Amino acid sequence: MPTLVYILWSITSLSAVFKASPDFFAQTISGKIGVGEFVKELANISSFVHFQVMVWWMSIFAILTSFIGVSIGLAESLNLTFRDQFRFKFSRKAFVSLITIMPAYVIAAVYPDAFIKILGFAGAMVVVIGTLVPVYLLFTRGLDGLYYRELKKYPLILCVIAGIGVMLAEAILNN
Repeated sequence: MPTLVYILWSITSLSAVFKASPDFFAQTISGKIGVGEFVKELANISSFVHFQVMVWWMSIFAILTSFIGVSIGLAESLNLTFRDQFRFKFSRKAFVSLITIMPAYVIAAVYPDAFIKILGFAGAMVVVIGTLVPVYLLFTRGLDGLYYRELKKYPLILCVIAGIGVMLAEAILNN
């Protein structure tokens, strides 16, 4: 479901920008436009003030949830790693919070566009972990005794092709 929403959002926002401002669209596709400028252009396309506010809030919400989700996952992992090095739980949590948030803050302050590139890399890793690894595990286990009969050979091959396609698209867009 999130993939479908993301694809629909991408198609509609890029189509709206293409229709309203073809020159801006060409610059966006060539990689000369940052995300902030794209969101600003998208908000300016509509004459409805409420839509402009919604675009800004959705953009901020997407970035914050990505940042917070990655930070929480990393903090939990580091919390387990440093469990034996700290005597007090509060000092361990403070240290883990500091080493989780400070590098991201410094990178965002020094290289403003790095967050989007890192997010793209994280998306490629999600494709590997969420699509390719489960398919690999299913093939190594064997497809005969599966509970879900829908998991036949061809749908799994289609998942592999889609996953590789997403990773290739990310590689092409970043280069």
